[in-house]
Amino acid sequence: MEEVTPCCSSGPEPVMCNMHLAPVLGPKSVEEFQDSLQKLTDGDSSVYWLLSQSAPNVKNNRGCVLAAVKKNGLALDVASKECKADKEIVLAAVKQDSDAFSYVDNFNRMWHDKHFVLQMVGMQGSALQFANVTLTEDREVVMAAILNKGSALQYADASFKADKDVALAAVRNEGDAAFSHVTKDGVMWKDKAFVLSMVELQGGKALDHIDKAADIWKAHDFVLRMVEMQGNAHKFADAPLKADKKIVVAAVKERGDALEFVEKKATF
Repeated sequence: MEEVTPCCSSGPEPVMCNMHLAPVLGPKSVEEFQDSLQKLTDGDSSVYWLLSQSAPNVKNNRGCVLAAVKKNGLALDVASKECKADKEIVLAAVKQDSDAFSYVDNFNRMWHDKHFVLQMVGMQGSALQFANVTLTEDREVVMAAILNKGSALQYADASFKADKDVALAAVRNEGDAAFSHVTKDGVMWKDKAFVLSMVELQGGKALDHIDKAADIWKAHDFVLRMVEMQGNAHKFADAPLKADKKIVVAAVKERGDALEFVEKKATF
């Protein structure tokens, strides 16, 4: 059998990690562990127990831990600190169960590695919170994170929260959970395409943040599409458009009480 180097060993002999000594209920050797693990299926919660109850020389063995997390990613929780900072082990664990990211060593320099972080956030967007600050400013990394989990936008650099494309991608992915982290003012809220898309996704919540003094309210096509989605948007239209028959009909059709904002002198 091929010899496997322990995670926290500097030589051929395993080094005991700083653990509380407790009765060993599980496998006492690498061979015994591997034999027991083979009998368990992928995703079996018993994998966690098997590793947690194994002897320290097993818990700290890189090969044992890697094999364990490939069957149950959450077993990373009971692995040694060194194994929690091992890129291959960590990626294997998160691939098997995305929630395993919470057991990763959050302060290791691997979080400075763009290639590693890209793989992590592609499987668990929330892992962006542990990335080095330079990577939270990296568009490729941020997009990978929000396309996996829109609410990961909260961990991105502030500039992305005011970025039209990033904000829309995040909200499309996770709705309200992502929208709560989108910047609610600024130039993008005067942009026709962005505003229409966001209202389509978030309805009245997005309408509340549109710049009501922006020139977009003078554009017939914009106002018509807005009232088709949110009838009460009629009240923000430029005065001449409030009397436009097509716009009025669309607004009232979507929301009956929009009629109160129709110009009183309007004739159709």
